[in-house]
Amino acid sequence: MDTNWYVLYTSPRAEKKVKGRLDELGIENYLPLHRSPSVWSDRVKMIDKPLFNSYVFVRCKEYELRSLFPVSYKHFRAHESRHELVCRFLIEKNM
Repeated sequence: MDTNWYVLYTSPRAEKKVKGRLDELGIENYLPLHRSPSVWSDRVKMIDKPLFNSYVFVRCKEYELRSLFPVSYKHFRAHESRHELVCRFLIEKNM
């Protein structure tokens, strides 16, 4: 069975946390970042921000993907249940 690239949806600003967890699990992933200036009242700092908000790309086998849901379970939309998250994934995968 070949590995494919999939998209995991996370809650906003949780992308780096999910990527870190995937790294700990040894799952190949990709989080494209871009440098952007953030301005505070006393300074300007360059921050690495996700290029695509709320998305992390993972490369794995389809059956492994199901085991990743606990990784991002705490980081999905607040109004979604876990069942809705799985259903949305399956619908998006077939499109």
